[in-house]
This record gives sequence, C-alpha cells and structure tokens, in this order.
Amino acid sequence: FFDFTGLGNNGSCTGTTCPLFNTSGKLGGGYSFNASSGLNSPRMNFSKPTNMINMTNMTISLWMNSGDGINTQSLVSKSDQSFLEFDLEWGRTDRRLDWLHGGGVVATSNQDIAGGIWQHIVATRNGSTSVGWTVSFYVNGASHGGANGSATNPSNRDHDLVIGKLGDGDLFFFNGTIDEVAIWNRSLSDQEVRELYN
Repeated sequence: FFDFTGLGNNGSCTGTTCPLFNTSGKLGGGYSFNASSGLNSPRMNFSKPTNMINMTNMTISLWMNSGDGINTQSLVSKSDQSFLEFDLEWGRTDRRLDWLHGGGVVATSNQDIAGGIWQHIVATRNGSTSVGWTVSFYVNGASHGGANGSATNPSNRDHDLVIGKLGDGDLFFFNGTIDEVAIWNRSLSDQEVRELYN
C-alpha cells in the first residue's frame, strides 16, 4: 500500500505476514488477506502516522470482498489491545459494520452486508466531546445508519495504522481481499460518498 498524499506513510509488512497482491482487485489489483494462519495471518502496517489522522473528523473508504462474516474482522484500525483510537470492523454484529473507539463499540450499521462480492464501504466520523459526535456508515453509496454520542473522543496516540487486523494486537484478522483504502481528515458528505462509489 502506497501513501499517495506525499506524507510518506507507506504500508509495510514482513515475510508471511504480508498480504498477497492479486490482479483480481476491484480497481486494477487488490491485496488478499488469509485469516486462517493465526498469529501469522497477513496484515499491513503504517508506522505511527500521527500526521495523517484527524481524530475528530475523518472518513475511511475501501472496497472489500470478504470470504465470510461469521467472525469479527478488523478492516482498518489504529489501537492497541488496551486503548482503541478507532477500529472499523465487519462481522462482530452479524454481518454488519461496527465502529469502535475509546472503550468499545459506539456505532453499528443497520443492515447486513453480504460476503463473497465486492462491496464499497465508507465510515465517517465527526464532532467532539463537547458537542457530541456522529458516526455514519455507507455501503455501495447508500446509507447504512450510524449513531450519535457524547463519549470522550480518543486522542491520537502513538499506534500504527493497520489494515487487516486489530491494531497492535493479534486479533480480528480479515479474511478476503481489500482494495483502494483511503482516509480523509474530514467527514465526507452524502453526495461525496455517492460520487466516490460511482
């Protein structure tokens, strides 16, 4: 994974923990993650990218084609096992998306998402502790609900950004193919999400 922002936060991996590139991605090629290898399952790390994450307003977008949704699978996260800066997951709550920060799950999408086909996933988050925050989910350009809250916003701590598992912990490995991951330091509008999908 290459950081096209020019900030140099390129992804890295080592040996058997590297996801495999294949030409059958959604747009020109994607990376396959195989969760069956336990602690050696593939993941992609972006070393402590504090200069690219706005913990108050942000958007995560990606294409995924997952093998199943019967287990919790982390798509994109920045955390360790004791503190969640954020974690976008699929499969924890049925086949739905979950957003976690701080102490745990703060939002769940309102519809199941089928595995085995390409799905465009977007999660947006905006707001602050003093005025509350909003998490919104989109699948293939359409709203899949979200949640509002007033829980404490997590700070931008010294953790890696990770694709394919839960942050610094060896948990919730993704099983399938991920392509075109993008992160914005703002919350995209409904229209922008639809244009991104189309």
